[in-house]
Amino acid sequence: MTCIAAVADGKRVWMGADSYAGNGYTYVLTQRPKLRKVGEFLIGGAGSIRALDAAHFFLEVTTTGARDVERFMRVTFVNALRLAMQKAGVKQREDGVETVDADLIVGFRGRLYAVHSDFGVTTCPAWGYSVGIGEASAAAVLFALRTSRMKPETRIRAALKAAEPTTEGVRSPFH
Repeated sequence: MTCIAAVADGKRVWMGADSYAGNGYTYVLTQRPKLRKVGEFLIGGAGSIRALDAAHFFLEVTTTGARDVERFMRVTFVNALRLAMQKAGVKQREDGVETVDADLIVGFRGRLYAVHSDFGVTTCPAWGYSVGIGEASAAAVLFALRTSRMKPETRIRAALKAAEPTTEGVRSPFH
């Protein structure tokens, strides 16, 4: 239950997050943002708070020699992330497939990547991507504003603001 929205331009990445943390019955507004700079990466996520902590605090990966960024993200980065999730005790195995209860958006070298719950990696469109329960509302706004002259921060805020009243489980303040 959350909403993370991101935009990239090939050189920079911008990301925003809501503050909702809940279980469908009760919730709290988190004091710590659900996004964090980790080395060269900007990582935001929806799902397990512990899995997000693993991505933010347990991840150890060097970007030295990362010339082929697509390959790097799908092999080196995701393997380091799998290890971080294992160290944090949140990696599971379902029907022989490793999984984690989280979906992440990772910004790296001006590009956006989604890391799904099965550790699959998707290259996202530069106009934006969103994860969490509010992703449909946020993604629609990001798409609609893709050719606008609005600053990326403004587009992200508009996406998060649209997700809040249309989705149970998305709440400001936004970071």
